[in-house]
This record gives sequence, C-alpha cells and structure tokens, in this order.
Amino acid sequence: NLKKQNGKLQAQMRLLGLPVDRAADFFRVVSVICGDASMSNEKEANIQAFADCCLRLKGTASNLHLQSVAGDLVHISVMMQHQIELCEMLAKKFTNGNNAA
Repeated sequence: NLKKQNGKLQAQMRLLGLPVDRAADFFRVVSVICGDASMSNEKEANIQAFADCCLRLKGTASNLHLQSVAGDLVHISVMMQHQIELCEMLAKKFTNGNNAA
C-alpha cells in the first residue's frame, strides 16, 4: 500500500530530523549535494546515492557555518558582477571596432 509506505517514510525522516514538511526543497538540496540536478525531476533515484547525500545533511549547522556560506555567496556575486562588466566592456569594444571598419 503506497499510502502506508509513504507514512512510514515520513516517520523515518522525522526520526532522522529530516524536513518532511518541505519535501520538494529537501529533494532539491539533496540533488544539488549529489551533483545531479536531474535527480530532482526524476520519480526514482539510486537509493545508495540518495542515502549518501542524506548522510551529508546529518547534523546541525551553526550560525558560523551559515554566515560562512552567506559570505561565500556575496563573494561569488561580486565576482559575477565583475565578469558581467568585463563582458559588457568587451562587447562595446567589439561593436565599436566593427563599426569603425
């Protein structure tokens, strides 16, 4: 019975401290951790890969960990902005160079 199995899975996930109420977000995070973005769109996943990814999520994140990740995101955002500015500058030079010829 699928409904009974689903209830068992939810109970097991709660026991492990996994976020059952936000299952879609949870599986999206697991697929990113596994390095397989396509897994979030599949109906089935490799059970071993799924279990390994879940184990990486075990434990609690401290505020220090979260601030470290936030800092990394800011750094990546700044780097991306520099890349965008460089691309825009090169595009202008390329366009201006072709118009002068």
